[in-house]
Formats: sequence, structure tokens, C-alpha cells
Amino acid sequence: MKIPLSEQLVGDRPIDLSEDVTATVLSIIEDGWSYASHSVTSDTGEVLITEYLREGMRRVVETGHLGIPLRVTVIVSPGSESRSGESVMVPDGVTDIPMLFVGLRATNGVHDPHAIIECKRISLEDRHLRRRYVVDGIDRFRAGKYARNHAVGFMVGYIVSGDTHRVVGSVNSYLHRTSREEETLRLSGILRPSRFWSSRHIRSSPLIPIDIFHSFFRLRTSQN
Repeated sequence: MKIPLSEQLVGDRPIDLSEDVTATVLSIIEDGWSYASHSVTSDTGEVLITEYLREGMRRVVETGHLGIPLRVTVIVSPGSESRSGESVMVPDGVTDIPMLFVGLRATNGVHDPHAIIECKRISLEDRHLRRRYVVDGIDRFRAGKYARNHAVGFMVGYIVSGDTHRVVGSVNSYLHRTSREEETLRLSGILRPSRFWSSRHIRSSPLIPIDIFHSFFRLRTSQN
């Protein structure tokens, strides 16, 4: 994978990450979790889990990834406020983990993060958490509260109970029940073997459609 020092993005054009950059974001999330997972359990609060994940991702960036020198090209930022439109002056969203790519900032003139990662606990046995994953996660991207000028977004699901395929199935069941079949999660082939999921969401004009890539990680129980 290559991190380009330039992307064909200028001015107010949408931030549409290349497949290489998208794959790199997913790899940094996955490798960051390998550090974070040792410090959290199913009893750990969502905010604290996310802080451990952020620190794990920063460690990946500092040490490099797959031979790529990320230290001077990638920034994993603290959570930041966001606005869903140019006329919205009071921020109406708070992102969990924003990422910036130095090369993109130099070419597109945009001060906002290039990758927005929203993190949610999710459980096969808890309908409230499954609903939150959609309503307080996916739908914030869909409404433009997050990543309003982005063609790509990211979500991380911290699995409290169940396995990935069954949890994804429960999310898709919720989307089917709410007549949103076209938005269901599907295995993505962006990295092999397939271990990430993606979903596509049409947004109201002038917002462009957004593809959300989903990473799911099983939390160990507190007894382990």
C-alpha cells in the first residue's frame, strides 16, 4: 500500500479517499486494536475503550506499518467537533477518532479531518446497543453530522456479546425492519482475506453518497 503525497482534490471538492488510503486506515485501526484489546474488557465503558484504541493507533503510526513510514504523513487526532453544514455555526456533532493525511491537507486545502471514525459498543443480546449503532452511528454520517463532505467514513463496533457475523446480521435485520435494505452491511474485499464490512448510504442533496467501512472487534470478558 502507498500513502500518496498528493490527491486530486482541491477547494470544496469532496474528500474521496483512494482505495490505498482507505485500506491503510482500516489496517491502522486493526493493528491499533491489537494494542488496545489487552487493556479493555466487556465491562469497560465506550469512551475509555476508544481512548485505548486511539493510543493503539498512534503507536502503529509512530512505529510504522507494513514498511510504510507513517510518522510524518498521518495524524491520529483527539475527538473533535463537527458541523453538518456551512450555515451551522454551532457544532452539532462530536467525532470519536479523526485522522488527517499531510499530503491531502497540502493539496485539497481542507482543514477538516480526512477520515472520521465513529466507535460504538454493540451486543447481540442488547437491542438498545444495536439500535444505537445505527441511529447514533450510521445515521450521523447519513445526516451529515459527521463527514458531510466525505465520500468515505469509518465505524468500529466493540462486540460485547456474540460474534461478528451474527452481530452484523442483527444490524442488517434492523435496517430491513426500517425499510433500508439497500443500506445493509456487506463483506468488503478491500483487504484480503475479507474481514471488514461496508455499507452505502444515499444522502440528501447537496451531500454526496457515503460508503462506510465497518470494523468489529470482540471484547474479552472481565473473567478472562
